[in-house]
Amino acid sequence: MPTQFSLRLLFLLSGLVLLAFGVVLAIRSNLGTSPISSVPYVYSFIVPLSVGTLTIMMHILMIVLQMIILGSQFQWHQWLQLPVGMVFGFLIDAILGLTLSWSFDHYALQLLLCLLSCLITASGVCLVL
Repeated sequence: MPTQFSLRLLFLLSGLVLLAFGVVLAIRSNLGTSPISSVPYVYSFIVPLSVGTLTIMMHILMIVLQMIILGSQFQWHQWLQLPVGMVFGFLIDAILGLTLSWSFDHYALQLLLCLLSCLITASGVCLVL
């Protein structure tokens, strides 16, 4: 059982890294971002908070809404979504920091980067699931 748990945790963390990298590639392409990251990305231009921090805050809001909707059916193990959302937000900020110098001005390269971000995001989703 511990081996299976370790393997599942490795898949989860690998998937989160790929998801965060996919989000960052979409941002760096300057052609848009994934739907789940669009709200934190836009708000990062309005409030002095990073995309990752706003992603964490959005995850907290979604968990609270889930609690309200589910009411008494909300179970304690559903709080495990919170650390996963926090890791995801921290990874976005870390990768954004590591790729700060990346700038792509040629449209064909931006398009390629955007398409690559879709593939990497999809791979991340597969690993997480």
